[in-house]
Amino acid sequence: MAPEKIRKLFTESGNSNQVPYSKKCEIFSFGMLIWELTYQKTPYSNMKSNDVIIHVTKGNREICDYFLVPENKVIHESF
Repeated sequence: MAPEKIRKLFTESGNSNQVPYSKKCEIFSFGMLIWELTYQKTPYSNMKSNDVIIHVTKGNREICDYFLVPENKVIHESF
């Protein structure tokens, strides 16, 4: 689920007009689909649901252990 929609669900006020559904939600979802197809694993599979919510709403990306290999560190740093 896109960060915009997660924030809306977990706000204290529960205001339904806080964050409109936009193209950003679609782009985030498509990006996560591409990530899942590329790395052939479920995003955030090593995190609890509440941790994923906090992680995503802070603007953080999925952590990928592929970049722990020194040769691949350059790719990660170019983000």
